[in-house]
Amino acid sequence: MQNGKIAAQKAWDYCFQKLYCEKTHLIYDFRIARQNPSESGDLPTPEQIRAAYPNPCGYGTGMEDSALNGGILLDAVIRRYEVTGEEFLRSYAEDLFCGLYLCATVGTRGFVARSVCPSDGVSHYVNSSRDQYTNLVYGLWRFYHAALSREEHKEKIRRVLSDIAERLLCEVTR
Repeated sequence: MQNGKIAAQKAWDYCFQKLYCEKTHLIYDFRIARQNPSESGDLPTPEQIRAAYPNPCGYGTGMEDSALNGGILLDAVIRRYEVTGEEFLRSYAEDLFCGLYLCATVGTRGFVARSVCPSDGVSHYVNSSRDQYTNLVYGLWRFYHAALSREEHKEKIRRVLSDIAERLLCEVTR
């Protein structure tokens, strides 16, 4: 059991020390330059994103799964809190919520961006996918019902989920 705890802590540390960006509150697929995330050579520039380079989804750039990863990690934070009651997890949950909220509000109403560019905090690829929506919505739903969220979070979640539902009703049912 002790080896499992050590492995879980190593994974936790890696996510939050190497993949998490404090500016956007998002988890990237590539390591983030801790000293200055806005100058990370690993992630695309706003110009590359506007040009849809290398593709409209951002596949292979480190920016293709932040909404998906954030939703999953937010659930993990909530589950850890439910088991341990560790109060420090509140700030982790709130930070991850901010990242998911950014992905759900940075583009057109109801659109879930896969990720947001750390250098400007707004650039994102134009394409998303069902798994981004699914994991973002699940993470927000879990946070909404968790003891870690406050009424201000719940109000934002209601608004975002309503916007997503309205967009999907128009886009998916055509």
